[in-house]
Amino acid sequence: MQNGRPGNDVASLRVKLDALIKRKAPKPVIDAARKKLKRMYGGTRIMKGETAFAMGVMNRGRELMVFDWDKAARMIKERKPIRAGAGLHDKWENTGGEIFVNGKVVKNVYTYLASTWAIPELALAFEDGSQEIVDCYKMQSEVPKWGATTKWPTSALVILVGKK
Repeated sequence: MQNGRPGNDVASLRVKLDALIKRKAPKPVIDAARKKLKRMYGGTRIMKGETAFAMGVMNRGRELMVFDWDKAARMIKERKPIRAGAGLHDKWENTGGEIFVNGKVVKNVYTYLASTWAIPELALAFEDGSQEIVDCYKMQSEVPKWGATTKWPTSALVILVGKK
């Protein structure tokens, strides 16, 4: 029991959320339940890793969002940043890294770029000091060979530099 009311604790809300998902409730209803559950997790004193685990459990069964390397290549080619990075929203410290620096692709930096709940993002840094962060993902069913650790697939390199 939380807030002194039965049925309003994390476990009860988790059961309610599962029921909403199972009966295919409208997305806004499911999103509101997830938001409430997330607030409750956030209101308890649990570590960030546990929060990530909880979000993973809450979103089990959902399709993975994977970083869209082709979109990133197009944006880098068009916008000409001096640096670009990729990571998961609100989890950059654990998932993000540089993917492009001073005109060259970076392949040897760790990134983890797929999630059922954290949105993959592209961060661009420009010579004038400005920065831009954009959502940058496809659903895994659209790019079945791409995953969390994919780095610069051939299709993206062709877009960026024009050769395989």
